[in-house]
This record gives sequence, C-alpha cells and structure tokens, in this order.
Amino acid sequence: MQVSSIGWLGSISIFAAFMLADSVVADGGIRSWGAGLTNTSVFPDYGQSAPPSSLLNATAIAAGWTHSIAILPGGAVSAWGSNVNNLGTAVNQSVVPSTLGTCTSIGAGFYHSAAVKTTGTVVCWGDNRYGQSTVPATVGTCTKVAGGGYHTIAIKTNGLVACWGAGTVFGGVNPDQGQSIVPATLGTCTQIAGGGYHTVATRTDGTVVCWGSNVYGQCSVPSTLGACTQVAAGDTHTVALKTTGTVVCFGGGSTNSGIFPEWGESIVPSSLGACTAISAGGYHTVAVKADGSVAAWGAGTGAAIVSPNYRQSLIPAEQALANSTSAIAAGGFHTMAISKIRQVPSQYATIQAAIDACSPFDTVSVAAGTYAGPIIFGGKNIVVRGAGASSTIITGTGGATTSVVRVVNGEPATARLEGFSIRGGQTGTPIPGNASALAGGGIFLYQTSATIANCAVELNGAAFGAGIYALYCAGVIENCTIRKNSGDSYGGGMQLFDCSTIVRNCVISNNTTVTAGGGMHIVQAPTSNFSPQIINCTFGGNTTVDRGGGISWQAGTVPLQLVNCSITSNSAPIAGGGVYVYPSGGVNRLTLSNTTVCGNTVRPNISGLYTSDSLSTVCDCAGDVDGNGLVNAADLAILLSVWGTNAAGFPSADTNRDGLVNGPDLSRLLSSWGICAP
Repeated sequence: MQVSSIGWLGSISIFAAFMLADSVVADGGIRSWGAGLTNTSVFPDYGQSAPPSSLLNATAIAAGWTHSIAILPGGAVSAWGSNVNNLGTAVNQSVVPSTLGTCTSIGAGFYHSAAVKTTGTVVCWGDNRYGQSTVPATVGTCTKVAGGGYHTIAIKTNGLVACWGAGTVFGGVNPDQGQSIVPATLGTCTQIAGGGYHTVATRTDGTVVCWGSNVYGQCSVPSTLGACTQVAAGDTHTVALKTTGTVVCFGGGSTNSGIFPEWGESIVPSSLGACTAISAGGYHTVAVKADGSVAAWGAGTGAAIVSPNYRQSLIPAEQALANSTSAIAAGGFHTMAISKIRQVPSQYATIQAAIDACSPFDTVSVAAGTYAGPIIFGGKNIVVRGAGASSTIITGTGGATTSVVRVVNGEPATARLEGFSIRGGQTGTPIPGNASALAGGGIFLYQTSATIANCAVELNGAAFGAGIYALYCAGVIENCTIRKNSGDSYGGGMQLFDCSTIVRNCVISNNTTVTAGGGMHIVQAPTSNFSPQIINCTFGGNTTVDRGGGISWQAGTVPLQLVNCSITSNSAPIAGGGVYVYPSGGVNRLTLSNTTVCGNTVRPNISGLYTSDSLSTVCDCAGDVDGNGLVNAADLAILLSVWGTNAAGFPSADTNRDGLVNGPDLSRLLSSWGICAP
C-alpha cells in the first residue's frame, strides 16, 4: 500500500493507524465490519474483515492497520488481511510462522504481528524496519503482548513492561517519539496498549501511565481518571475503562471537525453507561456495554464511505443487541467482535435451553453424547455445533408430532447446524397449508437459508422427506450422510419443494419410500424460478415401490443440475431406477455434468428428457423405450404410437431427446436392436 493512497492523513500522521491493547480474550465466533469485507488489494480493503471460512471460533482477537489475528480454541493462531506495509513491500504480517505453536496472547501493529507462546516466549513477524519484530534477548518470558505503530510492548512474568522498536530514543520526529522508553518509575503493570506513537499501561494499583507522543494530548492522563481495569490506544487518542465501568477518552478526536485527527473518537456518548470492554481503532472507539451490546463512536458512524469513514463504527443490528458480544477489537478502519458460545451440557442442560438463551451470532457448542429432541432454531441467526456426527446424537421427538430438528423461521445463511447425528424422528412436522401431511422426520426446513453441515441424518420416518424435508428454502446442505430413512410417500432420504438449496458432498444411501424418490424427491412449482443444485453427491442403494429409485424430479421451468454425481445401484420397479423425470411437455428439465447414472433397476437408468456433457455416463440403450433391457418390437410399437409428438407419455421414445419423435429416433432404435449391453 502506497502512502499516497491516504494522502488526507497529513504530514503529522503519515503512517497513522491503530494498535490494540493486549489481545481481547473471550470465546466464540468472529463478526467483522468496516473496511476489508472483501479483498481487492486496494486500500483499505485487504480482507481484514473476512475471516477464513474455516475459522469458526476464537478465544482472542487483535486488529492491526489492515490485518487481523485470532487465537483459536486449543491455542493455534490464525491471521488474515494485508501482507504489505505502507510502501507496498511484502512483509507477511498475516503469515503465521509455521513453528509458532500454541499461544496465550496476541497483538497487532501497523504492519507487524506479535504473540506470546504458551511457554512465555514472545514471537514477532511482519514489518521490521524499526526493530519492532526483533524481540530483545533480555525480554525473557512474558504474559501479554501488544503492538504499537512501529513498536511492540510486553508484560514480563515479573509484571514489568518491556518495549522495543521505534521510539527507543526521543527524536521528536515520527516514528521516534520515545514510545519505547519505559518510565523508570512505572513499576509492575496488568494492562498495556500501543498507539500510533505512544504507549499506555495500567499499573497494578489501577493508575494509568502514558508515554511517547503527546501532540494531541494522548499522553495527558486526566487527574480525575482514577483506577482503571483496561486501556486502549488509537492513532492519536487513548481510552481507559474505570473500575466503575465508565469509559474515559483523551487525545485526538475531542471534537468532530472532520479535520485530522478530529472525528469525535474521544467524545464518549452521554448515553453509553457502564461497560465491560474497550478498544481503540485508528480514529474510532468501541466498547462492550454492561448488557453485552456494542457501542461505537468516531469515524465511520455513517453509511457514507469517505476516508477515514468506512462504516467501522456503524454497528450491525445484531451486535447492538443485549448479550450478543463478549469481546471487541478495533483496527485501522475495521472492527471485530466475538459472539458468545453457549456450552451444553456444562452450562445448559439441554440444547434447546442453550438456543433459547442465544442472541444473534452466538454459538451453541454441544459436547459428545446423546440428547433428546426436538429442537427448534426459532428464527435465530446462530450456530449449533456438535462434537461430530459419530459422537453427538439428537434423537426422537419426545412423543410430539414434530421433527427432531426444525429450522423454520427465516434463518439466514450464517445460521448453521453441524456435527450431529439426527435420528429417531418417526412422525415429522405438519406441512404448512396441509396439516394432515407430515414431513421431515429428521429435519424440517421451512422458509430458511440455514446451512446443514457434517451431519448424519438416519433412521427417521415420515410421509414426505423422511430424513430431510425443505419447503421454500435456500441455503446449503453439505458433507452430510442421509441414510436408512423410510418414507410413506415421496422422498425417502430427502424432499425439496420449490427450493434453491445447494446439496453438495453428500452421500444419500439405503433410503426407502413408497411412491417416488427413494433417495430424493424434488418438486418445482410450475411457475417457479428456483431449482436446487446437486453437486458431488453419491446416491446408492435407495429404493421405491414406484419410480425414481435414486431421484425423482417433478420439474417446473428451471432445469435441475446434477454435477459430479454418482447414481448407482438404486431401484424402482416402475420407471427410472436411477432418475425419474416427470413429463414436462417435451422440454428438457435435467442437465448432467460429469455425472454417472448406471447399474440401476429398472431401466432406463434415467426415465425422461435430459442433456449431458461428454464427461457424463448414462448406461442405457438408446432404443430401449420400455426399459426392459431388450430393444425389440415392443419398443418399436411404442415409438410408432407417439410418432410426430413430443412423447410426453413415453419420453424414452424420443431417443435423441430433441423434443420430437421422428426418423432419427427410429434410426437409433433400429441400430440398437437386440439385447442391451450391461
């Protein structure tokens, strides 16, 4: 990143940014907002607000200028965002050293990162132009670390503070403002924070001490401040949390003129009340209120995006709710929060009790064991996570006419159920508008975009969608095993009704039903623009006493896509041992891409019109119209009976699937006369 991209900063603060107090500790999922929601590699969007999708929980967070760091459960460290400094030079501040190991504290500077290993050793990486990433041998073991602009601060195991990097001398010119010269009278401390060119510490007795640049009064501690429990430092301002819960700010941002550095970051809202945590960004301040909600002030409180306003203080509605946040960290132009984790059974006896206690973005973490159903998300944007499908089981419905799991109230895509075996539901939930029809013995989804992942849905029963039933849904069902479910009507394993759901990386096996769709039954309303996608899925051993052993597809207007799928060894005695496509007026409604449909009974493996690419294999004879494995006079008679039509009643008669039974279809039939190859 070139400095010219932020020319508004002015000569005094050409490297302006923010550094966090020592890492904020909590336990939960990460939510970020402000700059960096995407990674354009153009200032200030380097993906610092977009944690890796695999990063679902964190125990501590820290935020730098354009990068972010977290400690994961177990102590591993993850970092994301920019890997360049203000000159555009690659310094890899977001590349965690492979030898780092587990850690207990983290910090972030302008362009460098720091961590305290479980052994107490401090490790730094990233920009090192001023020695901020070179840990002095005399530092020894430490308990906490924080990053300043171009300096690093640590609390040693004896409570004394050590600093290194820029500011080991007082040159009066940035970056050497004496921020690394620890006052001789400081004594032992409990909290530290690094600003752009100043350092803040809380002594053991709670008094606050600042040193380094004081151009904007950021080191002029108010005489009335009193004892504090936390401190934080922005580029030119300081924040302190008093023992009473009152937040006090001083330094830059005491006005909101919009002229550097005055964006109101030191103007504490009169309605703030008591708080439990604070953090200072480049030119904004964030706090967790006593009720667990987030408040912010300074730059970025409005929707307009004009430097330095990148919505970093525009709190998402969910994080403004009570009991939603356990920790916060403010970066240069972004903000991070950790939502709360609800533990079952150590904190809550039942999964439902934990769900009922959740605020948006909370996580319910369920230890291995067997838990009684039913459970319902109740419209909450939360994650409910088991210890794994092999060890965490939700079973039965307690005698109620319902499903084991219901997600039915408009939950967004970030709502998530994962890591469970869902079993033993034997009735299902009444379908809205048809109370006598019971669906989804295992999981019932209605008007939701939630994600179902890494689950085994097994040994459930219902009339429709015995394993999973989804009505008017989006979302994703992924990495799931859906097996040994038994339906009384449509969809032994699963039924999707008018959904745009993506089903991927799933195994659907050994499910049964009576009417159609032993593995899966899919219905699309005649005028619907929605269609699910089935990707990287395996269908095997599914059966029905009617049609569509693997899949039955009741098409509307948008074709069903089967991508990289295997549909083998399924059974349907009437038609379409692999896939049955309901007649659609001679219009193709099924598309195969790199998909195999073979070895199903009865033939044809696919009954109905479809198109396929060169990578797909469908093991059917072109002229076997009646699907008995033999091309003979019976097939010829059927073809002639629908001559000149779209073969709506006998789609297999349209052997080239062009929507018209004519001469080319007859030629294909005659060329395959006799016994079909296996």
